[in-house]
Amino acid sequence: MSTLINTFQEMIKTEIVESYMWYDGPLFYLIKTEKGQMYICYLIARQPTDDKEFLVPVTLEEVEEMKTSNIREWFLKQYREHKLYRYTINFEAELYNVEQVEESNYDPTEFPTSDFYMDKLDAKK
Repeated sequence: MSTLINTFQEMIKTEIVESYMWYDGPLFYLIKTEKGQMYICYLIARQPTDDKEFLVPVTLEEVEEMKTSNIREWFLKQYREHKLYRYTINFEAELYNVEQVEESNYDPTEFPTSDFYMDKLDAKK
């Protein structure tokens, strides 16, 4: 399995491979690092200076599984399997912080609010 993106520089060098939801920027998307490691990202909150997103390290097989899954349930599964991370990034200050989502910092309001499936989204490559 891939290692986690741990620094601001690593995160800004990633490339968006697929975007599944877009509104004034990516909301739900697949990224790849310079080393070829892939992650699903899901925007939780956009503030004037900070973005907060879920981050899930994935393989190609897991991406394909996600595409046929109920997305809310897929994220909850990642949480239960201890594969779900939350990061905050501030582009102006070049700050990046990542933490694993655990029982102590779990917030159910951060997850997608309704059940939806990939075939309902306008995915772009």
